[in-house]
Amino acid sequence: MKTLTQSVSLKLAFVLFLSFLMLVPLVLVQDLISEREGRQHEAKHRIASRWGHQQSIAGPVLLFPRMYEQKTERGLRSRERLMALVPDVLDIRVTQQTEVRYLGMYEAPVYLTDINISGELDWRLLRQYQPVGPIRFWVPVTDVRGLRAAGHLRIGQQELPAEPLAAAGESYSGLQFSLPDPDGADGKQAFSLSLRLAGSEALYFLPLAERISAAVDSDWQDPEFVGEYLPVHRQIGADGTQASWQLLGLNRSFASHWWVDEMPMARLQQSAFGMRLEIPVDIYQQNERSAKYGVLFIALTFLGLFLFEVIYRSPLHPIQYGLCGAALAIFYVLLLALSEHLGFGSAYLIAAAALVSILGGYCKVVLKSAAKGLTVAGLIGATYALLYFLIVAEQYSLLFGSIALLAVIAAIMYFTRDINWYRYDQRGNAADT
Repeated sequence: MKTLTQSVSLKLAFVLFLSFLMLVPLVLVQDLISEREGRQHEAKHRIASRWGHQQSIAGPVLLFPRMYEQKTERGLRSRERLMALVPDVLDIRVTQQTEVRYLGMYEAPVYLTDINISGELDWRLLRQYQPVGPIRFWVPVTDVRGLRAAGHLRIGQQELPAEPLAAAGESYSGLQFSLPDPDGADGKQAFSLSLRLAGSEALYFLPLAERISAAVDSDWQDPEFVGEYLPVHRQIGADGTQASWQLLGLNRSFASHWWVDEMPMARLQQSAFGMRLEIPVDIYQQNERSAKYGVLFIALTFLGLFLFEVIYRSPLHPIQYGLCGAALAIFYVLLLALSEHLGFGSAYLIAAAALVSILGGYCKVVLKSAAKGLTVAGLIGATYALLYFLIVAEQYSLLFGSIALLAVIAAIMYFTRDINWYRYDQRGNAADT
């Protein structure tokens, strides 16, 4: 009776079983990648908590009290509620300076912005909602800890100092400006405000006006435009990014006025738009993609070794397959560890070179042939060169991967075309029928 090492069918079944068994270490590798990525997010959060989180800004929104009739068991009861009203015209101009901050080996993009806000107020409309009394304006800022400077809100000839926001919705944050005596204000009047704001990762604008325009001039070269609206103009180059937006109040999903206690900040944020500072190469995403392809390329490596046995009549023991599989699994751990310090490209080159050298040298000794060892090394090198190409190809990885796999299957069919698998004996002869 033939032993396991003598039976081609049993050997092939073992190779397939070992390929699926390699899912276990690959799952552990993916868990390790997720853990390291979680630490990166935690580091970004810690940097942002000290510098400034993602910021959302808008122009001055009128806040005023209104009496509201509420039905109770004892009848109608009047209570005071706060209402918000957006201005007529809003224009926001941002100049952004960026840098990358580090916490250990982890990095996070941060920015410092000079913001110029201007626009128009329609006093006739404001007075329809609040006929008498002082006027209070709210300027939304998501994380007020990022404020580095806040100028006066200029309305006509009056200059209003910034104050902490008081008595607004629990989720609202930002600054307020009080105009105690607006007597004589009529028609449309221009306003302006300058801020310096620190934040991280992304800057959003809230469309809180009937006509909104916003523009960003940033030195960041890899932006992602996020939110509900894309810029109408954008220019991305070596000097940075310039982008501008133009919107109407009709584009929003809510009206120009609302009850503050019925409109949490999260709902206002749903209509936000802006720009995110993307890091062009995320090593953890690339490591995750390499691990997802891992079982396929490990199976291809095992299949190559199996065909090497069949074609060159050089049998390998199952333990030798297992040792090769262990080296293939450690490759992904080494790749992750090196990429955190060297970047993905350099790490992949070193890890792949180490894997090719180890497996090629091992097969050279086991097979007692330098030529066969070099052949195995070449096959493994070509396999992992293809893996790297699929990782960096991104949008074309499916197309190129399917073409490459079809080419591999075609090559296997070509080199094994003369083998009679029904009557193949251990000496590697194709018996005649």
